[in-house]
Amino acid sequence: MLDVLELPYVAGLFDGEGCIHVSRQIRNTRPIYRLDVSIVNTNREILFRLKDRWRGTVQNRPHTALSANPISSWRVVYCDATLFLSDIQPWLRLKANQADIALNFSALTQARGVGHRGLTAEDLALREGFYLALREAKKVPSGT
Repeated sequence: MLDVLELPYVAGLFDGEGCIHVSRQIRNTRPIYRLDVSIVNTNREILFRLKDRWRGTVQNRPHTALSANPISSWRVVYCDATLFLSDIQPWLRLKANQADIALNFSALTQARGVGHRGLTAEDLALREGFYLALREAKKVPSGT
């Protein structure tokens, strides 16, 4: 189990190795949006410690020529992803803006439902707006 004093370390690890993603899938002609957070690393021990604290899954990744060591990923979705981002948010630097967008997206989906049934066109437009805002926040200006 991670100690609260390790939260700044986890935030730094996430800033460097993590990913915040709002996925969009089309089901029955309507989109479904989902918050997805992951960290890829060669140290499985830390990934399992993350899993112990925030749940999720740890999986082996395909081996590539870029790494001599096996690569694994920890992934957490929906409310567990929200809890993780909320816990590390005070220490995030590089992904602070992305985390803010994701947490606002999560607040919206928790208030109005996770799926797509019963959502108005306005609800879907708001979710699409968060999806696009997060994609835009990930763009790195050239030269940086």
